[in-house]
Amino acid sequence: MKQLLTLLFVAFSLGASAQDNRISELRLRLSDGSNLAISLDGQLIARNTNSLTLDGIEPGRHRIEVYRDNGRRSRLRRIITTTLNLSPATYNDGVVDVRMRRLQLHTVAANDELRTDQSYDRYGNRNGTSDRRPNDYDPLNEQSDHDYREGYGSYPRGREGYNSNDYYTPRFSDRDMEDLRSRVASRMMDEDKEKLMEQVLSDRMVSTTQVRQMLGWLTFESTKLEFAKWAYTRASDRRDYWKLEDAFTFESSKDEFNQAISGR
Repeated sequence: MKQLLTLLFVAFSLGASAQDNRISELRLRLSDGSNLAISLDGQLIARNTNSLTLDGIEPGRHRIEVYRDNGRRSRLRRIITTTLNLSPATYNDGVVDVRMRRLQLHTVAANDELRTDQSYDRYGNRNGTSDRRPNDYDPLNEQSDHDYREGYGSYPRGREGYNSNDYYTPRFSDRDMEDLRSRVASRMMDEDKEKLMEQVLSDRMVSTTQVRQMLGWLTFESTKLEFAKWAYTRASDRRDYWKLEDAFTFESSKDEFNQAISGR
């Protein structure tokens, strides 16, 4: 019995190791060296850094949205949206050309035998692929004079030794909503309420329904409009976000809201 348990443990360890070896990494930067935020499969990742590496990504297709992050009080500006098909056990190094709104992705296999360069435009179209031997390639980080501050973490679960919560953006729970509601109610001014809400949600994901409830905590339509536009990048169900239009009374507010979310 003891020998059987030992064999099962070894088999499980080897299986887990094999699965872990399939996990890939993704590193993204902006060509102008500014801070960025990334939405990976609907999870917003913003860490006040101009170079972001994510570990623990399962192979396969992933939806990527890359934003310029100008700070907590500013709205994220989306640069590119695309879908990447990441191969198992690869390191993927990408630079987003801010002016051309194009992603250049360099992929290195774990065995380092073959490297692949791919280019994606702002609409997610792949413009070309080329395979190169290792000694034919100059690393992308040598093509820039920017001083990149590296952010590193695990997504969504990572490898052994990394904190799986480092880059996982948790969704807002009902308990979180109730706690935030009571704290917001203790503020007198709409400006203070909005500031508190944005601070709490800076690295969290919320639903359109939750944002609608939060808008009800605010008094003035102008404040509601600014918060609704800001919270769009934190929404986990952006396809339904347009439904918040009826939360505004004035047609001018509805038009500004629709225009803001349609261009992002």
